[in-house]
Amino acid sequence: MLEDAELNALETFIVDTQGAFGTFAFTDPKDGKVYSSCHLKSDGLEGLRAGDLRGSTNLQILEGPAS
Repeated sequence: MLEDAELNALETFIVDTQGAFGTFAFTDPKDGKVYSSCHLKSDGLEGLRAGDLRGSTNLQILEGPAS
């Protein structure tokens, strides 16, 4: 259940990190561990925008440099 603003922020993040080609540091929210070299599996969001608090998506973060 994502707000439109949250989906927009994810789309901006994808552009800023150059999609699947860029790397970035990721902090795991569960344990606070920082993974210094991560990349996105794809260049865009696949999901559903059905109004505020009704959106959903799947964004996969992989550890290691982008290929």
